Amino acid sequence: MIEALRSCWAVQGNPCGRLLAAALPELVPRLLRFKELQIDDATAALLLKIAPATIDRRLKAGRAKLDPRWRFHTKPGTLLKNTIPMRT
Repeated sequence: MIEALRSCWAVQGNPCGRLLAAALPELVPRLLRFKELQIDDATAALLLKIAPATIDRRLKAGRAKLDPRWRFHTKPGTLLKNTIPMRT
């Protein structure tokens, strides 16, 4: 079920659990109809009943990989500061 939830989350553009839970009743049948989601009826029923807080807990690891913090390694320098004229 978690893999199906991750694929629905990716299709929607990585929304929060509250928005994804609101979109799942329309999204899951549509993905099943176009065979983009290969799950059985029991798993589909579980996806439709999942709570937003549970969605957030289950997708926490995937969301952490998308977090842009600590991705940039540049540090602020004085080169740009020295080229901009400042009035004092």
